[in-house]
Amino acid sequence: MAELNYLKELTLNFNLRKPTSKRPTNVYAVVKACGKQIKIPTTAKINAYLWDSKKQVPMLLDSMSEVERDNAKHVLSIIFSFQSAFSEYYCYICQNFQIISQKDVRDYFEKTVLSELKVKKMAKNGVPNVKRERKATKALLKALELYQSVGNKPVTDSTIQTYRFNLQNFIDYCADIKRDSVLMLTDKGINDFEIYLRGKGKSASNIRNCLRIVRILINEVMSKHPDFKSYGVKKVDIKLPKNVRTEGKKVELTEDEIKAIETCKGLTPPQMEYRDLFVLECLTGQRASDIPILFNPTRYTINKNYFSFVTKKEGVPALVERTPDVLAIIERYKDGFKHIDVESEILAKNETIALKEIAKKANLNRMITYSDSKGKIQSKPLSEILSSHFGRHTFVTRMARRVPLETLKFLTGHKDTQALQKYYLHQTEDDRVNLVTKALKGNKGNDVVKQDSNNILNVLFAYDMLLSIEHAMKNDINFNTNNTRQAVETIKNVVGLSSYPKNIDKEKVEALDKVVFELSYYYRDAQLYSAYQYKEHYFGIIDKVASYDEINLMFANEDIERPKQVIDALIDEYENK
Repeated sequence: MAELNYLKELTLNFNLRKPTSKRPTNVYAVVKACGKQIKIPTTAKINAYLWDSKKQVPMLLDSMSEVERDNAKHVLSIIFSFQSAFSEYYCYICQNFQIISQKDVRDYFEKTVLSELKVKKMAKNGVPNVKRERKATKALLKALELYQSVGNKPVTDSTIQTYRFNLQNFIDYCADIKRDSVLMLTDKGINDFEIYLRGKGKSASNIRNCLRIVRILINEVMSKHPDFKSYGVKKVDIKLPKNVRTEGKKVELTEDEIKAIETCKGLTPPQMEYRDLFVLECLTGQRASDIPILFNPTRYTINKNYFSFVTKKEGVPALVERTPDVLAIIERYKDGFKHIDVESEILAKNETIALKEIAKKANLNRMITYSDSKGKIQSKPLSEILSSHFGRHTFVTRMARRVPLETLKFLTGHKDTQALQKYYLHQTEDDRVNLVTKALKGNKGNDVVKQDSNNILNVLFAYDMLLSIEHAMKNDINFNTNNTRQAVETIKNVVGLSSYPKNIDKEKVEALDKVVFELSYYYRDAQLYSAYQYKEHYFGIIDKVASYDEINLMFANEDIERPKQVIDALIDEYENK
């Protein structure tokens, strides 16, 4: 009986020296005999995250790099050698029962396994005859250098600088978890990175930017470029978190606030120059990156009374009216700026820092309530949140009271009016009332709505344009794509809706449902159909507005055949937007 108990206790297991290590750690053979554990080094090493502690063997995964797969096979061969030797030793003891000591066990494996096993020379990280495992951080930085040459679109130095800044978060992540391997450049690895960023309290927009640059470098460089062929990095399919923008932070400055900035005393020479740049932004509506163009005659042309140039960010033509105030500031710096670098890639950042100091000296203490990128309501004085972009917002809001957005986009350098409508307008109740008054100008009393019903339908629903588009669709006729674009923008514009009377011709609005849906369907624009239903709901035509998900489901189930000529016109317009 004593012999049986002794043999039952004689076991072989394999454990890691440091199971929680972030680096390759030694694998030990553990023989249990006479109530004692005898540890025998196997000379093998492996990363702890690739070790199956239950089965006591390395894991072989599809996502493994070539380096780690070779090492896993090497470790398995050593484990099999130990198991084979142990089986022979166990049989020997069963046939010739004897009590063994720790020295007996060590001597046996030294003679039968370690001395006979042809162990390949190991690198410092435990991988036989292969190069050290490649680091994810170095691979991403290398990919970033190549990105400028392999991308489909030209990438500016400022964009690369922004990408490098966002990439630093991944470098910090690797340092914090003490792991840096190209194996992390997978869907799971990037999801782990996102969890880390959320744990650090990063905003949704910050997380989105960090994940986006990693995804770009993997999908557009590392998975395609021959320099990364041996890395084994495949394309990733990760969804970026929604980009939550701050709401209500950038506001229109009042005349008094702009005057306070212009006449502020006690400014340093650099602050005075940054002040003049900001005033010019308020007068022209240009981005900080485009303002330097106005001080360099070789970068613009003059057409009648306008400066004409191409914007740096979007590559879109823009116009600046040559007003006396604009020309006065340009003339002031005809010999250049003496205290600031207007060609700096971080001009906007430096200007914003200076503006906050200027605003404090000018006592701009109006409290601004807004929703930050995390969705939290904040309330801060204007002097703490003022930035260079406030000038552009101020210009757009003021000009929108005078000219249509379709005209305004030529001044601001926008491709269309969507961004103007969504982000730049800061309309007051008076603005909305004035818009309605202008639309109904010349009509009086209760007969106004009745007499000008068609005008309201055109203002809110682009009624006549949609009828023309519907006629073209039915008769296989090419139609004016400019009208289509204008109709879409008209329907999407829901600003000031509450200022319109509700007694409109509901039957005519309902009659537009099919053509609006079909336009939405071909553009795959759920927002368009949702805006149309929102207006229907306001006028009491329908009880409920479908969600974006419901509309997209309607698109998926729709199979409307359409004349090829009309389809081509729609596709051409969509691609040219």
